[in-house]
Amino acid sequence: MDNKKSPEAQQIDKLIDFERKPTLFYRVIKNKTEVYDIITRSFARKPRWNELPHGLDLRNTWNLLWSWSKIKSDLMKLLVFQRANHFIGAKNVSRKDFLKSNIERSRKFSNKASKEFNIMPLTFILPKEYVEFLTIFSDLEDKEGKMNYWIMKPSASSRGRGISLVNEIG
Repeated sequence: MDNKKSPEAQQIDKLIDFERKPTLFYRVIKNKTEVYDIITRSFARKPRWNELPHGLDLRNTWNLLWSWSKIKSDLMKLLVFQRANHFIGAKNVSRKDFLKSNIERSRKFSNKASKEFNIMPLTFILPKEYVEFLTIFSDLEDKEGKMNYWIMKPSASSRGRGISLVNEIG
């Protein structure tokens, strides 16, 4: 059997660019101008990425959906070529207060889990655990004096905003 292509198939092959990479589209849900600007500048440096055109009713034809907060779309209905920067339950690991609670809960499953999840420094969620924090802080202050430093981070903040180093309770 001859593996040579017919003249018609050879004609078609000349018209097709087999090396061409597909264009990818991103959509930014614009509820924060600074985030929109950062994302669009970042994608401007990526050769195959373009912003999904506005006003053409192409709402669901993107490859990547970028949102500042929880995505309102049903993520269970994403197509195989679609991705989003948030996923269901992400705050359970991305918010430090939730992460602490989840690690503590995991450590209670068994002795092995307690050892495996012993990965977190001494942590308190304030104001809920304030009395316990004061007790530990005072004990360590007696032992370490002014070298008793703690990292204080707001629970629902991101990108390092609001983090401070403290060694006194005012």
